[in-house]
Amino acid sequence: MVSILFCVGTSAVFVTERVRRYVHLRTGSENRNQLLDAIFFMLSLYVEQTVPLPNDMLAVSILLSFLLFGGFMIGNSYAGALACVMTIPRYEKSIDTRADFVASGMRWSGPSIAWMNSLLMAEQTEAVTIRDRYEVHEGEKLAKFTHTRRDMGYVHERLQYGSYALESFIDINATRLLQPLKEDVFSEQIVTACSKTWPLMGFFDDLVLRVQQNGILRYWELGTVIRNMGLEIQRNLANARMQDGDSEPVKLLIAHFLGVFFILFVGLTLASIAFFCEHVVYRAKSRVGDGKT
Repeated sequence: MVSILFCVGTSAVFVTERVRRYVHLRTGSENRNQLLDAIFFMLSLYVEQTVPLPNDMLAVSILLSFLLFGGFMIGNSYAGALACVMTIPRYEKSIDTRADFVASGMRWSGPSIAWMNSLLMAEQTEAVTIRDRYEVHEGEKLAKFTHTRRDMGYVHERLQYGSYALESFIDINATRLLQPLKEDVFSEQIVTACSKTWPLMGFFDDLVLRVQQNGILRYWELGTVIRNMGLEIQRNLANARMQDGDSEPVKLLIAHFLGVFFILFVGLTLASIAFFCEHVVYRAKSRVGDGKT
């Protein structure tokens, strides 16, 4: 679109300049109203450089004024995009552990108070602080919070083999915006209580060991989360922190400026070739003129 506008503007400037000079019948105007002048005029507008704006004809003044505004818009868009790319972002401290979460002052929430049953008897300072910051909200409100609030955490469960069991308010789009802590807030274990004199204790221990060794629980866990939540959600959460290394600031090197120097080299080369060709043509015309005289 910019290239089309550039071509249209160049054509309009070229035509109006020729008409303006034809109307005024200025001496030597035919040598100055060239197409290259119109091209450089438009380039100057687009890079926000000063250009001559004749005001002897109303139509020409209106046209050049609107072209000037268009050049300002394109120049500002380019400058804004360049500033967005070149500006080094400022990152807040990453929240990785329970201590970081407590120090951040963030609150966290879930759809039920039952998540805090395991922390009712907690005495550690971090656990007590985390428990007191827990809030209960409805599912619809939590689903909205996951996309709009960045000052709140959301409860979820990490299963035995690393998969994540999420509440229904955390959808696939929310998993692209959130990341789990590197350590668990609290953990729970399930125990089997039986009599010390139970005669089948040895067989039961052997059964538990075999079940853990053959991987059937891992298979059930993975199949369940894929069937109920989808593998992409698990992948988003598992890879959420693998992008940390790519977002670090990079020290400027010579390689970052090669593109600018390449453009400068090409420009100097083309200008030198054009100058040499013009010099040869000028010498040839001079010799022809001297021969005729």
